[in-house]
Amino acid sequence: MDNLRTSHHNPRIQNQNLVGNSPATQLVRERIRQAVEANVDTILLTGETGTGKEVVARAIHFQASSESEDRPFVAVNCAALPESLVESELFGHIKGAFTDATTDRAGYFEQANNGTLFLDEIVDLSLHIQAKLLRVIDTRTLRRIGDTQEISFQECVISAFNRDPVSLVKSGQFRSDLYYRLNVFPMHLTPLRERPEDILPLAAYFLEAYTARGGRGFDSFSEGAKSFLLDYQYPGNVRELQNIVERTAVLCPPGISVIGVEHLDIQGDTLEEMPLQSDKSADEKELIVRVLEETHWNRRQAAKKLGTPYSTFRSKMKKLGIS
Repeated sequence: MDNLRTSHHNPRIQNQNLVGNSPATQLVRERIRQAVEANVDTILLTGETGTGKEVVARAIHFQASSESEDRPFVAVNCAALPESLVESELFGHIKGAFTDATTDRAGYFEQANNGTLFLDEIVDLSLHIQAKLLRVIDTRTLRRIGDTQEISFQECVISAFNRDPVSLVKSGQFRSDLYYRLNVFPMHLTPLRERPEDILPLAAYFLEAYTARGGRGFDSFSEGAKSFLLDYQYPGNVRELQNIVERTAVLCPPGISVIGVEHLDIQGDTLEEMPLQSDKSADEKELIVRVLEETHWNRRQAAKKLGTPYSTFRSKMKKLGIS
């Protein structure tokens, strides 16, 4: 199912250390160490979409499971759970509990017993399910739908928010008691644009990983490509950088060993369009033309000067009839 990813001890995943040496990444490494050494069983991850919350959850799990190869890691995308089946998916059911319950089924909490359960986008669960979730996490016991028997479990529960949980609580979208219960050991993941020291190490890592999977081999990025990667804002964070590198590698012309700025494939049309900076003395078209003239019609430099992705800038030029 799209909402579930389960794995046991896997050396390939375990060795995927957090890439980068920015102060923010070093702090995350330290927080992971503290959580593992203290055997914390309830952790809250916050950060924008694509910042690597599941990577951190897996790092916590595999460091804590280094002496055991059979501890499960279960990752659940709460946003993808069908509304009518959420309770069954999380807590399980017994045969005959409802029309389609033809067999007993263990829910995700049971499946993760003695391991780690990662609840991604937990805010998308209804307030009704949040109330049940509070009791289950608080008591570390559950009842399958249709059953009267209490089942105990012991695991690390890692929850993730891609929006500010405090504002969600204030707006009534998330229960305050559940938030306080989950917020035992908080960890915040900084957006990639605020830790530029990590961009090039991550890009090199993704390029090497692509080659290791059987793709074409590349030596490196050109200085121009590195400069462009450093200047880009990454609204999709680390996930977007990974996609850019892999897509560029796939589409790069044969015979290229060093990826240049002209090879980078940034799909700005798949993102929320980043607005150009406003200029009170001229409309958008006049602003673009003026900046193009200032940069001798170097489109990439003009896009950089205006603080917008190159692909979005090209779309703007086409839309406004600038050639």
